[in-house]
Amino acid sequence: MLCRAVAVELEVTRELNKLLYSVESAYLGIVREVTEYAVANNVTSATQLQGLFYSKYRSEY
Repeated sequence: MLCRAVAVELEVTRELNKLLYSVESAYLGIVREVTEYAVANNVTSATQLQGLFYSKYRSEY
């Protein structure tokens, strides 16, 4: 089972809040794509998923 959780509490400016939201949105998109791929292709190894997606997202972001 893959499980990751992060909790953050900050007081931030409006500009920083927009930046954090954009990072969160990008991360959510990555998690959704990788999860959909894993389910569709019956991939159960986090290491295998990292091998498949790391270079793609490394160059993209």
